[in-house]
Amino acid sequence: MSEPQEESLRVDNTPENILQEGGSEEEPPAKKSKASEQKEDSPYPFAKLRSIRIFSEREINGQDAEMTRVYWTFWNTTAEELCSDGAYNDWGKRDLKLYIDAAWVIHKTKLQESRETEVQEGIRELQDRYGSSELPVKLRTEDENVTELLAQLQDSTANLTELNVELSKSRGKFFNLKQRPTSTSYTQEIKDDEIRKMTKTISEKEKNLYGGMADVKKDQDSIKKALTRLGNIIEKTKRNCQPLPSDILDQGLQTVEATIITT
Repeated sequence: MSEPQEESLRVDNTPENILQEGGSEEEPPAKKSKASEQKEDSPYPFAKLRSIRIFSEREINGQDAEMTRVYWTFWNTTAEELCSDGAYNDWGKRDLKLYIDAAWVIHKTKLQESRETEVQEGIRELQDRYGSSELPVKLRTEDENVTELLAQLQDSTANLTELNVELSKSRGKFFNLKQRPTSTSYTQEIKDDEIRKMTKTISEKEKNLYGGMADVKKDQDSIKKALTRLGNIIEKTKRNCQPLPSDILDQGLQTVEATIITT
C-alpha cells in the first residue's frame, strides 16, 4: 500500500487546521473545567481542555488510507501526552504542533525500519531456498544500497531527535526566564535583554529543526523507493529461481510418500 503524504489529508484535517480553536464537535465547551472533563471519561481530556484538535474514533476508522489512520492516532496520543505533562503548560499551540510534527517524522523512520526488517527476512528465505550463489547480482546490489540508505536515515533521524530535544530545552528556559522576578541586581532591562536573546535562539533552533525534518524526509523517501525496488526483485526472484537439489529431493520424497499412502 502506498503511503500518503501528510499534505494529502483533507483540508479541514491538515496539521495547520488541527490547532484551530472551535468548530469541532469533539472539542469541549470553552468554560468546561478539567474536573468535569475527566468525569465524562472522554478520550484525550487534557488535549481537548487546551482546544487541541482531536480526531474521533469514527473519523479514524472511516479513513481509507492506512498511513493517515496511523498519523491521526499518533497525533491524538502525542498531543495528549504533551498536554498532560505540566512541563508543557506554557507552550503555545504552534509550539506543540512543531514538536508533534518532528516526532511524527521520527516515528516514520521506525516504520521504515520495520519494513526493512521484513524485506531482509524475504532475502534470507531466498538464500535458504535457492542458495546465495543463485541469487541475482542486482538483488545483492540493491540490498547493499538499502543498508547504506538505512544507516544514513538513522543518522539524520538521530540528529532530528537531538534538535527537537534542544529546542524543547530552550523553550523551557525561555518560560522560566519570563517568570523570573526582577530585583535590584536583576533589573527589568537585563531581563528584557535576556528574553530577546533567548527568543532569537529559539528562532534559530526552530529553523534548524525544519532543516532536520527536511533531511529526514528526503532520506525516508530514498529508502522507501529502494525498499520497493528490492521487494520487487525478491518477488521476481521467487518466480524465476530453481530450488536447491535438496528441495527438489524433498519434493520428490513427498510425492512418493503421497503415492504410497493413496495406493
